[in-house]
Amino acid sequence: MKILELAKEERIRKGELLLSEGQRCYDLFFVTKGILRVYYLKDGQDITGWFGTSRTIITALESFHSQIPSDQYIQAVIDTEILRISKLDLKKAIENSKEMNAEYLTLLTEHLMRVQQRVKALQFYTAKERYNLLIEKNPDVVKFVKRSQIASYLGITLETLSRVTSI
Repeated sequence: MKILELAKEERIRKGELLLSEGQRCYDLFFVTKGILRVYYLKDGQDITGWFGTSRTIITALESFHSQIPSDQYIQAVIDTEILRISKLDLKKAIENSKEMNAEYLTLLTEHLMRVQQRVKALQFYTAKERYNLLIEKNPDVVKFVKRSQIASYLGITLETLSRVTSI
């Protein structure tokens, strides 16, 4: 993918934050190895919205595109290797290259389809079906992520997660 030529390689240590609430997001992160987690804090509660695993683009999309302060955090779950693409470099590239513009639109479309699949799963699938889908799509998440974060991502309690995983 030509768009990845714009990126700078980085190693992120477990627990390190790439973005905090209130900051503006100036980058797209392409995970090459490891796991990133996007989460919110609401009333002191940690709510996981998304996991980025190998070959996944992660960003705080609303902040990235509108340059408003983020309401999200992006954190490395384990030691993670990323490619960081700055908004400024990306903007220049897509303005000057139809190929880069097409690749960017493809990345956005893929991201939107993943979001749509996640919303559909939360609305229509049982807790067990959501858990099985997570195992199918992101088996590393189940291996390396805290159970409380998995339960939060699935929209269930830890007790429900325990029942679902023991079936």
